[in-house]
Amino acid sequence: MKVTLRCLLYNPSNEDFDLISGMMNHFCKAKHFAYKRLEENRFTEGFKIHELSKIVSENYGLNSRQSKDAVEQARQTMISKVQLLNLRITEYEGKVEKLLKKFDKGVKLEQRHGIITKLDKRLRKLCTYLTHKTNNTLPSVIFGGKENFYKRCKGTISNEDYQLRRNNQFVSRGDKTKKGNPNLRIVIKDTNVYLEITTLESTKTDSRLKSDGSFTKSKITYKKILTPIYIPQKLMLESACYKNGVEFIKVKPQYTSKIGLYKYCHQYGMDVHNGAAMVIARRSYGFKEKVPKLYKGFFKPIPIIKDGKLTYTNTTYSNEWSNWSNVSARFKMILQKDCYPGFIIKNRKDIRDMILA
Repeated sequence: MKVTLRCLLYNPSNEDFDLISGMMNHFCKAKHFAYKRLEENRFTEGFKIHELSKIVSENYGLNSRQSKDAVEQARQTMISKVQLLNLRITEYEGKVEKLLKKFDKGVKLEQRHGIITKLDKRLRKLCTYLTHKTNNTLPSVIFGGKENFYKRCKGTISNEDYQLRRNNQFVSRGDKTKKGNPNLRIVIKDTNVYLEITTLESTKTDSRLKSDGSFTKSKITYKKILTPIYIPQKLMLESACYKNGVEFIKVKPQYTSKIGLYKYCHQYGMDVHNGAAMVIARRSYGFKEKVPKLYKGFFKPIPIIKDGKLTYTNTTYSNEWSNWSNVSARFKMILQKDCYPGFIIKNRKDIRDMILA
């Protein structure tokens, strides 16, 4: 079972922030390197991904699991590019065919230039994608996004800012044999929730010469840090429901408290919060909340004078929420300072006389 839980790092220390930023920087550079090697050896016989993982681990100081995750992220990116190339070809073939059909039906003289320009642009795009398909190549990937790349080219953002936007990701997969995720896991201590992250702390080089004439490898040390995190309760509830096989349905919350107060609280002896919960439950089953007959007096046409003439405005709407908004506004207008849940629940039946008055 795969569960994704979004959270926010809560006020990490400067030291922890630097370690996390360094870890993301190393991971993203490793992913970019892996993508380039995978693209170069896409059709090379005898190329093995696990050998690439070892090279990534040695070059970027990542442990074996982190390097495998970086290579996997690069592999998934390449698969997406292959699928996207086929989709682009199909898309632009349809666009070109659509424009050609316009010419068959006949085009006004003043529209010809614009359509020809559009057709030329789409044909060039289609030719570019077909060339990639024919040559077994892929369109270039801009890690960090085109928008940030163009901003950097124009000089609107600094190189440091661009690198932060480009290298701001760290992915770690869990493993059942490791009882979760050894590099990135949620830890609960004394009712507080923390994120345990394995980061690259330092690289020490031993300059001693070996008997074969080579130097000893660099010694890399790792550090596990605990940083507080904030997880919204809604996400925790959704995750708990998913793990325990409980259906979790999201509904729109508009006017649930008002509907519960005006319609169900007096009838079932509930407070306004339980009334709102009842409306949410009914909404999840697809039930509509019609305005009770008791409040029909709220929907009498309102006389207004417009341009010196007496007219009546319609206050009944086809939209359910608009009707309840009207009911709420009329309650506030009639009850004024008494328009609070306790008064409405206690005097619901007497409100009819107030409406008709």
